[in-house]
Amino acid sequence: MQFPTVNINGTHVDTLAEDLSRAKAALLEADNALLRCAPHGRDYPDVLIRPGGILVQSGTRRLELATREFGERVKRVRDVIAEIEALQEAVARQR
Repeated sequence: MQFPTVNINGTHVDTLAEDLSRAKAALLEADNALLRCAPHGRDYPDVLIRPGGILVQSGTRRLELATREFGERVKRVRDVIAEIEALQEAVARQR
């Protein structure tokens, strides 16, 4: 990962730190919003009842798959948060 180098011709260290702080806050908000979207069994039935009472067997473990996909989604957001934190540390060392 490449880190910014504070220099006389570059962005001021305070601006870098503030921008990274805002980015992290937005990502933490996104993480919280994402957690509110966690899969729930009632939304991923293995047997569907269509209008007219017709039962349709989906043949998959939909909740299990949705939960795995959700976990991967959360991990991606948290990986970006970790990168932002690493950038913050690099900038802080240059103050």
